[in-house]
Amino acid sequence: MPSLSKLQETLLNDIYTGSSDSLEYLDTRVPDVEGRLNIYKNNTRLNLIDTLKNIYPVTLQLVGEEFFK
Repeated sequence: MPSLSKLQETLLNDIYTGSSDSLEYLDTRVPDVEGRLNIYKNNTRLNLIDTLKNIYPVTLQLVGEEFFK
């Protein structure tokens, strides 16, 4: 089992890059571990997009909603 910092580093890397390297450290007896990891990935992506929209409202108006997806 990796150290806590290594697990956190791997999980963050997965969330921001889309990889799934942290699955080897997670308990595979839990149903749908990969699906649960994808929840974090999707929530992070959506929150980052919403943040960009809030920071750059004029850009959002100029380029449209689809550009931010």
